[in-house]
Amino acid sequence: VSTQSTGGLTLPLRFFEIMSDSEDRASDEESDNDSSQESDKSSESQSSNGDEEVKEEVKEEIKETKEVVSFREPRGPKVIKIATSLASTTSSDEFRTTDIPLQTTRTRFFPHAKEEGVTLKVDDNPNLAYESRLTSEEALMEPLKDLVFYPEKDVTVHAIKKTHRTQRSSPSPNQEGLPEHIATSFEFFATDWTYWTKNHSKYEQVVIKKGERLWDYPKNTFELQYNFEKQSEADQSTREEIYLEYLQPYVKGKTEQENFEERRKDRIRIFWLYEPDYSWKPGSEISLGNRVIQYLDPNKDFLHKQESYLQILVKMKNIIFQLGELEPFWCSLSLYDVDKRKKVSEEFFFDRNSEPMRRIVENHTKRIDEETEGQCALFTISQPNPAIYLVLRVRKVLQAEIETAIDPYLKPPIKDKDLLKLKTKMSAEVKQIGPRTGAYRQFFAWSAIPLFHPNVSASGEAKIALGPKSKFSTIYAAHPKDNILDLLTDLKDPKRAKKFSQIPGYSEFDLLRVTRWFPNRRFDPSLDPLIWEPEEKGEKSPEEEDVNIRPSEIIREIQEFPQVPILEHNWAYVNNLYIYPEALLIAFKDKKAKNIALKLELRADDNPDTPALQTVYGTSSCEKISNLGWSPVTANNKTPFFQEEFKFRLPEILTEKHHILFSFYHVSIKPPKNNKEDKLLYFLGHALLPLWSKGIVTNNQGTHSMLGVFTNPVEKGYLTTKNFQFVENGQAVFRLRSELVSTLHSQHPDLAALSQIYTVKEGENDAELTKVLTALMNLPPEHAIPFMPVTFQQLLRVMGSRSNQPGLFAFKALVLILIRLQGKLETNRPTESKLFVYLQYIYRNPPNLDSPVYKSMTTYFLMFMMEKKMNHHQEVSYEDFFSVSWFLFELIIRSMVLSLQESGKLVNSKNYGNRF
Repeated sequence: VSTQSTGGLTLPLRFFEIMSDSEDRASDEESDNDSSQESDKSSESQSSNGDEEVKEEVKEEIKETKEVVSFREPRGPKVIKIATSLASTTSSDEFRTTDIPLQTTRTRFFPHAKEEGVTLKVDDNPNLAYESRLTSEEALMEPLKDLVFYPEKDVTVHAIKKTHRTQRSSPSPNQEGLPEHIATSFEFFATDWTYWTKNHSKYEQVVIKKGERLWDYPKNTFELQYNFEKQSEADQSTREEIYLEYLQPYVKGKTEQENFEERRKDRIRIFWLYEPDYSWKPGSEISLGNRVIQYLDPNKDFLHKQESYLQILVKMKNIIFQLGELEPFWCSLSLYDVDKRKKVSEEFFFDRNSEPMRRIVENHTKRIDEETEGQCALFTISQPNPAIYLVLRVRKVLQAEIETAIDPYLKPPIKDKDLLKLKTKMSAEVKQIGPRTGAYRQFFAWSAIPLFHPNVSASGEAKIALGPKSKFSTIYAAHPKDNILDLLTDLKDPKRAKKFSQIPGYSEFDLLRVTRWFPNRRFDPSLDPLIWEPEEKGEKSPEEEDVNIRPSEIIREIQEFPQVPILEHNWAYVNNLYIYPEALLIAFKDKKAKNIALKLELRADDNPDTPALQTVYGTSSCEKISNLGWSPVTANNKTPFFQEEFKFRLPEILTEKHHILFSFYHVSIKPPKNNKEDKLLYFLGHALLPLWSKGIVTNNQGTHSMLGVFTNPVEKGYLTTKNFQFVENGQAVFRLRSELVSTLHSQHPDLAALSQIYTVKEGENDAELTKVLTALMNLPPEHAIPFMPVTFQQLLRVMGSRSNQPGLFAFKALVLILIRLQGKLETNRPTESKLFVYLQYIYRNPPNLDSPVYKSMTTYFLMFMMEKKMNHHQEVSYEDFFSVSWFLFELIIRSMVLSLQESGKLVNSKNYGNRF
């Protein structure tokens, strides 16, 4: 029971009020027999005597406080009411009281009160100043006062400025119309790190090194007064035996060991119940129990972790054919896993065209941005293996059938006269066709080379097989129906590889493993310039002596498509969609449809008069972002294979109307004869790919999708019309696949459903929200970890702003996700896991909650335990629940600390009563 401190005035206990239940008890005793009446009277007499003693004690204390108190005897049960008040309070009606069982306090405050039927009422004002009692003169004179006083300035909150890799870190979270989960993501990308330290944590545990003592006790000399002369020989032997057994001289090391062994004999295992069922390795529970915190550099260890993976820099030097430079070529590099038949990186587009070659197609080039002129590609490989190949693909201006275009390169004339004649002819044809079809490409050649040695090292690491002065020594001719994955598979078989047509030529490049920072103009996969530069740039490797990387050269970072999901949080803003059109499986009925080009546009509505969005990334020597993209053309082929990559920068806000419009055209390579109308493109048909449905971006995650193709031109409102004239009666005849790389949009339907539903107002969809939360309990770790900060924030919002049913289900979903994450991560030290990183550096209190996180978490923790005791929540075992309880407790503590900081109460004060 404490007093209240206000304005420096400490007020003691004001009064006790004793209410007797003697009248009610007498009315109940009339029906009892005589013997029981005598017993009751005796009991009542004892009770009355006890009440009188308590009243006398109360009166004595009231005299000390110099206040007037009256006692009254109302009807009703016996109650002892304790209250506190300010000096200005004159009426006891202003007191707020709470019933507390007297059994827990009677021996301390009311030693004469009876336990039966007695209740203690105390003021439940949260501002009861416990510290006022501790700072009283009596308490300050206590010799052991330091055992009760909490040290001042116990917690400090620190901020670490987040260093961003790029100039465009993320859009503003304050944009109008942003969905709440996207605004939360933007805020997470931009907000600085915060962590808190306990200033007195060094006193939590005492670590004693071997051979070290905590205190140096003074050496005492004991005197033994004994008359040995009067002892018999038996007594003498007894004396010697006792001396030898108990009075052995101290020997450093030996004595401690003997005492240690003696203490272990017949020892009672006091802590035998402390056997946690965690799956962590031995020693982790000690680290957890002591809350040993390893403070990291979040900017280095989290944001720029990709630098810790294997990074390979490829600098293209040339591409040379035996015929010489007769026409422009456009190339690309990418990585493929041949064994898994999977593309593991995006395309790096480049060209080595000279100015005369660029002028051939200059009428098709609006401008050339520097981001598209880079010759250096930086590949990141998180899972190296010998099956990864570096693949080169070459394209040229659309001119004729591929066989006709390649034939002069396959076997150039030997005689100089014939060679000069051929070169003059080909150069003239290219200059003639370039201004007409220079916007359209056709595949010309390809090559591939293994990136790693076939045999791994003894440690299991794949060794890089290439280095400076490497080259693609064999260039293979392209074929209209070749699939690059099939070609790579055949390339591993020497017998099949012999059947490939080879073009005399080669392409040289430098390759080195990046071990330091290159201070070049550097762009990330979204073409945002990098601004981050580490303090420790590393030392120059010996192989770099042979590679001339000038600071003026542009380095392009290439997006990796990991074969196995990388279990990392989404640290930065990325929102790109890759589309891979593959094949048109049926021919158009139009006889002209044989040189088929495919145009791609991303549109925000179904009005053809509205320009398409500027979202298509450029290739090489062009605009970095445009509103459309063209596929290479397979000449004279009615069912073409496209096999090109298109990269889109998705808008932050997507709606049901966002879609990709595919348009098929026939390209007239040569102008018509007999003065007929010269028309370059003939429309053939359309296909539609919706981008947004139920909160999920359309993405088949590498598998194939099939779309129908209709032949009538689009009109206003075409997304809702049903008047399409589909080929093959509406059958899906257009095959494609896609790859989404986004830190905003999850591809898991349950996460997407939570993002769409949890922002609706209280009560409008509690049943549906509970259904979504139930489904979320089975969320796989590979989907949970990347979006963990945003997902946890959403669950905490539900707990802090919704009713009990969805709030409890949100708590349960959090627990089950934690259990799966903890099992997946399998870390030896929980304080180094991604869960601890979230608590220590990432977590921020969600704003505008009806109940703060620490309060709602505590409430649902207890509610969950109560329901589990009643055999609910059987899918969560006690062992699993307690194994993640450390996270729940740390989350509550961090929420309390941040709440104090936000309210300005985290100050150096001895009065902690105004905190919680």
